[in-house]
Amino acid sequence: MTGPSTCPTCGQPWQSSERQVREAIRSALDASGMTQVEFAARVGISEKHMSQVLTGKAGLPLDLADRLLNALGRRMKVGVTEAEADSDA
Repeated sequence: MTGPSTCPTCGQPWQSSERQVREAIRSALDASGMTQVEFAARVGISEKHMSQVLTGKAGLPLDLADRLLNALGRRMKVGVTEAEADSDA
């Protein structure tokens, strides 16, 4: 059975979208062989801000997430769908 904290398709727990994106960035960075310092320099942000972004201590707006992923050879896809009608309405 699924609830509000589980995916209706697979029944697995939801992760926040931002958390998923952070994990994708960290994974791609690890695979790239670059250090956080090198990556920060490549994308033009401070080492401190890069660390904060990757650990969740700083926000991750969509434009920054897209820029970081592009620098790592990845693409971000964002989708919006119609909300399902509330059965109590």
